[in-house]
Amino acid sequence: MVPNIKYYVVTVASIFLALGIGIFMGFMLDAQGLVSSQKDDIVNQLEAKFDELKQQSENTKQDMELIKAKNEQINAFLQDAYPLLVKDALAGRNIAIVGVNGDYNYSDVVEGLELAGAKVGSVTNIKGSISEDEDAIRAIYKEIVGVDFEGELYDMISSELVSTLSRGEKSQVIDRLVQEGYVAMSGSYEVAVDSIVLTGGSKVENEQSAKLSKSLVDKIKEMGKMAAGIERSDVQISQIEDYKSYRISSVDNVETALGKTSLVLVLRGISGNYGVKDTATGVYPELDSLMENQGGL
Repeated sequence: MVPNIKYYVVTVASIFLALGIGIFMGFMLDAQGLVSSQKDDIVNQLEAKFDELKQQSENTKQDMELIKAKNEQINAFLQDAYPLLVKDALAGRNIAIVGVNGDYNYSDVVEGLELAGAKVGSVTNIKGSISEDEDAIRAIYKEIVGVDFEGELYDMISSELVSTLSRGEKSQVIDRLVQEGYVAMSGSYEVAVDSIVLTGGSKVENEQSAKLSKSLVDKIKEMGKMAAGIERSDVQISQIEDYKSYRISSVDNVETALGKTSLVLVLRGISGNYGVKDTATGVYPELDSLMENQGGL
């Protein structure tokens, strides 16, 4: 019987197929071993990197704790040394404080300035509702002055308030606004001031802070008085950029002893924008210029 050629073809093909499958399986097994080895290497590298980053994080945390502790020590020292550092630095100066929204408390600034020898004659806070009650406030002005105020509401209030502070003369308009609750005031307007410190920073965005501050600064400069802007380091909405655009000096951490010292130096004539925020041009004023030009604190 003659063998069927198809049988031989199938047999040979089967042999080669078996050989191919064997070779492929062997390759796959080797590849799996290689992948497994590479996988182990990658895992080991990742674990090593994680341990390294963890150590770096721990080192950074320790460094931050050391820096924090040092800062607390410095602040404690400055707090204790502040009365000595600024003693009589502002002797003979008459200063007023004006707030444009009343969102934050700056009563400690009054104490800081008085420790430096300044007389803080008054603290005024313009309430945040004045723009909502524009018609009523304009009516008060017309009732007292006898004519309408032809201009922005903020300009009217700024003009009356700054004129009062600069001249040491009472304003019937401001007195009435105090009575009606649009303006809060403590102290006396009867002593003319040489400098006006504006307190800024707000809890929410509002148009009044910027517009009123700009109007106040313009009027202060027109009256030939010194203006400075301050805020706490923890205010939610900063106003330092506004102060910089008005070209007045500012301090953004005035609740600290360092910030209070910076404010005293600013009022002594060292211009700049000082504090701990990105908007600051320096942490504190350069003391060399003060020593050279004014003989120290």
